[in-house]
Amino acid sequence: MTPLEMTGLKSAKLVKEFERDLSDVFEEGKSMQTMAPIVKRVLRKKASEWLIAAGKTEGKAEGMAEGRAEGMVEGKRETARLMLARDMEIDVIADLTGLSVEEINALRA
Repeated sequence: MTPLEMTGLKSAKLVKEFERDLSDVFEEGKSMQTMAPIVKRVLRKKASEWLIAAGKTEGKAEGMAEGRAEGMVEGKRETARLMLARDMEIDVIADLTGLSVEEINALRA
C-alpha cells in the first residue's frame, strides 16, 4: 500500500492537492530525516483543511435538517390556524396535525 492509499483519500481533487503539496516539498538529494518535519507540517495543514471541510459539510447537513423540521412544525401550525378559523374542534385539530392541545390554544392568541 502506498502512503497516499494509507491516507484514505477518496476524492480525486483531494488526492491531486495532496500530491501537489508533497511534490513541492520533496527535493532530490534530501534525506528523509531532513524531509520528515516538512512532510509532517504539510500533513497537519491538510488534515486541518479536511477537518474544517468535513465540519462545514456536517454543519450544513444539520442546519438543513433543523430547517426542514422547523418548516414542518410551522406548516402544522398554519394548518391548525386554518382549522381554528373554520371552528373545528381542538381535539380533532390536535389529532390531525399532531400538535398538542396547548400548542393549538396558544395559536388562538
